[in-house]
Amino acid sequence: GQYTFVCESILRAYDDGTIKPLAEYQKR
Repeated sequence: GQYTFVCESILRAYDDGTIKPLAEYQKR
């Protein structure tokens, strides 16, 4: 469904390093 697409998009962005800053922000 759509959730899978979202998950894949997040994983892809994570691999690309686009959401890395966000992950560090969440670490706080």
